[in-house]
Amino acid sequence: MDWEITFRLLLTAFCIVAPTLLYVGLVRGLNKLREDPFVERVLLRMDEQFESGTRASGGPPQSFLSLSSSRSSDLPHEATDRTTNDPSGATCSRCGAPNPSYAAFCDVCLARISD
Repeated sequence: MDWEITFRLLLTAFCIVAPTLLYVGLVRGLNKLREDPFVERVLLRMDEQFESGTRASGGPPQSFLSLSSSRSSDLPHEATDRTTNDPSGATCSRCGAPNPSYAAFCDVCLARISD
């Protein structure tokens, strides 16, 4: 057999097998990381926060709606006044939240704003 053909066959076999082996290695590595004690503690803490309905100061919000409704209280007083006293803005018919006049969907509940 010619050396060039042997080299091409080995290179072809490597190109076929290598991605599969790399993927299997990645999956096994991620499973080992997932079974790490630190990750288990973090997941346990997140489950406890979810079941109790509270969140820590640095934790993720429970839902998009809780994030949206808490955003207005995080704004400075002047920014809140500007959004609520804007006469050109549109008000959501579902939740009553003020929105900019160019908005097609409510910023809080994502309902379509009727003109």
